Amino acid sequence: RALHRLGLEHGEAAALYLHVLREQCRTDTPQRRAVLRLAALATQGPVHLQCWCTPRPCHAEHIRAAILGYAQTLVERRATTARAAVPG
Repeated sequence: RALHRLGLEHGEAAALYLHVLREQCRTDTPQRRAVLRLAALATQGPVHLQCWCTPRPCHAEHIRAAILGYAQTLVERRATTARAAVPG
């Protein structure tokens, strides 16, 4: 609602959140720690996010993308570590 008062439409506010989330994930913030916790869970199975915005553009789409991106990185790091640990 606050962004709407600034003249931003719903989709614009969701797009703006992408920049906010990226900035929050650059350093050790509560938001980054939450995304990393969810990413670790996502490597074990599906993580479901819910928001009232659906089906309109939503900030949760950006959170989901961040979670999946970090989860992919975790999986790749684990695979690299496992390969390095195998005697060759």
